[in-house]
Amino acid sequence: EAAAKARPVLAPEIEQYFLPQRAPGEGGEVAYRPYLLAAGHVRYALARRNIDETRHYVLVFPPGQGAVAIDWTNASEPAIELDELSEEPAGNAVFLDVPATLSSAKALRALKARFKRWLRSDRPLVIYRSNALKEYSNVGETEREFRIRLQQLGNEIRDRKVAALRKRFDGRLATLQDRLARAEQAIARETEQARDHQLDTAISFGTALLGAMLGRKRLSVTSASRIGRAAKKAGGLRRESGDVGRAKENAARLERQIAELERKFEEEAQGLDAVYDAQLEELAETTIAPRSADIDISLFGIGWLPSERPSINSRSNSGRRTDRSVPSGHPRIVAGNDSA
Repeated sequence: EAAAKARPVLAPEIEQYFLPQRAPGEGGEVAYRPYLLAAGHVRYALARRNIDETRHYVLVFPPGQGAVAIDWTNASEPAIELDELSEEPAGNAVFLDVPATLSSAKALRALKARFKRWLRSDRPLVIYRSNALKEYSNVGETEREFRIRLQQLGNEIRDRKVAALRKRFDGRLATLQDRLARAEQAIARETEQARDHQLDTAISFGTALLGAMLGRKRLSVTSASRIGRAAKKAGGLRRESGDVGRAKENAARLERQIAELERKFEEEAQGLDAVYDAQLEELAETTIAPRSADIDISLFGIGWLPSERPSINSRSNSGRRTDRSVPSGHPRIVAGNDSA
């Protein structure tokens, strides 16, 4: 491209700024290329969320042949501070031609108005909300950072829920385990009693039969009485054997109830894990658009970039945060977001 030693003569109302030279050209010569340079700060306010945020934007865009050709979404944010800009070029400079888009003050005013409208419509402040946890993201917090914080909060809530669930189930479990312990004691007691009764019955029958066999042919009243008592003891033995069976059935039933209670606990605990998985939750978005009165275009004109300068370091046009109060003049900023 043709370059001239003489600086182009432009209308005095057209702002011109020279970006700092990062590397010297051959023979110490600096070739300046004209770009569209825009800077401004935007205030975002939402009283119900106690949000009052100001962000700065600095963008450069290669000029097209008309306002329609300017798409600020494709602009770049140079890694510079505004107080690095100079109103004078470096020595031994040459200048590339200024296109008609940038050499007309009227065209630049139209572009400036379009830039302000673009900031209002295309650069809202987005706040995320978790409906599950009733939590909002902080200003400047990315979706990824918010999800990490939600997961931590969800884990804390889940742990408290699981602890409360465990406390509720532990009471019921302790009651069943106590009943099971008593049932097992009953089994041991009834089994011991049945064994003793079995032995006593066997002895009674043996004594009665032996007395009958050694006595007279006809049973005496005493022998008959002994046989009757032995028969009664045999009936008692059957009842005690039934008591042992019932005690075992009761213990088995309590064991099943304990197993079912533990299964229900695990099922409900797993359900809590599913509820508080922040990575699967679809977050809602609250969009805060700035008012036109809260957009201040502090700089708009031609930015002369040295052609030997490294390529522009593009960043997302998300602006950077600053305090609510903004000093007059051009604030010292670096394009991009501050840390939250």
